[in-house]
Amino acid sequence: MIVFRIAWGGSLLIRRQLIDEAGLLKKWSQAFCEDTMLDRVARRQGYRQVFVPNVMVVNRETCTFSDLMNWVPRQLLTAKLYHSSWPATVGYGIISSAIPFLAAVVAIVGWMQSDWGSMRAAFFAFIAFEISNVVLVLLCETSFHRSGSHCGAPTSGLSTASLVKLPFWIVVSQIVSPFWFCKCFFTTKVTWRGIVYHVRGDKIQRGPHTSYSEPTPETRSL
Repeated sequence: MIVFRIAWGGSLLIRRQLIDEAGLLKKWSQAFCEDTMLDRVARRQGYRQVFVPNVMVVNRETCTFSDLMNWVPRQLLTAKLYHSSWPATVGYGIISSAIPFLAAVVAIVGWMQSDWGSMRAAFFAFIAFEISNVVLVLLCETSFHRSGSHCGAPTSGLSTASLVKLPFWIVVSQIVSPFWFCKCFFTTKVTWRGIVYHVRGDKIQRGPHTSYSEPTPETRSL
């Protein structure tokens, strides 16, 4: 999101001039989301989007795996609809899934042909790739703490249990990633925060909704 300049509405500041000059209120009234389109809109108006680490926030809510299976395709859909880096996002997803898959194929073929050298090469390539992913997550975590953005919201970072589980869940995400992309490409209806959105290409139609509801003790996110 940082490299591709994909904004997040939960921690975002927009100049009033941009809202007025770009007609953002009208664009938002016909859009699926308010944040992902901003980089393209800002550049067209001669503005630029800047990432500021110390305004990141900690999300204390929880989610289930089922929540995640709906959330990721929805996030991909916003990039598909509104962001110029969508092809790069797809490319990153393909590479993330293809490397473990190819390593598994090479290992299986090597085992069937008693080619132990190929098996070892596939195994070490898979391990090296997964270690690099774990390192990237830990670098993000470390960078977040160094930014000081968690001040006022105490956090101890990833627990030992989370660190142990991290490689497993990274592999799981790579396995289900093709499903996420397929769902993103073929979805025609999204339910999000109590609102039903009908997707017809880049045309979005919102179902009936209320602009405000009483807060609930619900702690699940996404």
